[in-house]
Amino acid sequence: MAERKKDLNMIPTTLYEPRSGKDVAVRDIRNNIAEISEQNKPPIDTINAFLDTRRRLVQTVDVSRKPFSFSGLTLNPTGVGCGTYYRISNNPQKGVDFDFMTTIYWNAIGQSTLGGPSTDLLFLTSSNLASAGTESLIEYQNPNEAVFRVWDWSYPPDPQTKSRFVVNVPHAQWGDHLITVTIDGNQYPSVYIANRTLRTDPITNKWQNDVCLYNGATQTWDLVWNYPFTWTAPAATKHYEWGPILEVKGQTPYGTTNKIGYMGAQIVTDRINTLLDTKRSIFIYNSDYQLDPYYRQDNYTTLVD
Repeated sequence: MAERKKDLNMIPTTLYEPRSGKDVAVRDIRNNIAEISEQNKPPIDTINAFLDTRRRLVQTVDVSRKPFSFSGLTLNPTGVGCGTYYRISNNPQKGVDFDFMTTIYWNAIGQSTLGGPSTDLLFLTSSNLASAGTESLIEYQNPNEAVFRVWDWSYPPDPQTKSRFVVNVPHAQWGDHLITVTIDGNQYPSVYIANRTLRTDPITNKWQNDVCLYNGATQTWDLVWNYPFTWTAPAATKHYEWGPILEVKGQTPYGTTNKIGYMGAQIVTDRINTLLDTKRSIFIYNSDYQLDPYYRQDNYTTLVD
């Protein structure tokens, strides 16, 4: 797909929607989301937990640009219950990569609470392949209400807390972004997410991050976050390799929870447009956390309980 010239911090008016294969209108609701987010900032324990798991993910994933490997943790990376990781490769038949645009589209199963015996944090999250991109995630922790958050890797961290959380919306305020999906004949609540990182000026290395949620009532994408930044991506640290994963904090088994997970994870870059199949991703599972796969379709849809 051709790269279109864009002004710095240009607000998208349309965004590709892979389920229909068409561009869909975008509504700008950032002001409303910012007001909600200001009132629902994460506690310091959540920020520290997220930073701790990030250090483990970045340190244990091999960034040598081999097609795919973990450094010494081939099957069971610490802190991940299960999930899908990208295969990084210049060959689109063997993996995924990008030059000037990358977007992860996925349905995050959005229960109001996690359920189960554990009170440990759990993040249902995904990178969009770019190490300067965003992660849109659902934070679960019993008995608290689920919260939708966005972490922007390009955004300057808070000088005191080191947080890069920029969007914080509790489940009760998801509204028309909470849509029903059918998996294996059963219906589940979800939010349909698009996390895009786009180069807007190749000469000055200007990029921007856009995060949109699909609105089931208006049939539009709603822009909840947008941020311009300058990025020169070194080859060895250009990618974050985790796609949709269930990331855990703590060692208490989660036991039988409400069914959570992800559906239809699809990576769209300037090089490739594909569901996360076995050629372009790998599925991992760590039984220690008792987040047992209940249903799985290739590597792009997984439900656990």
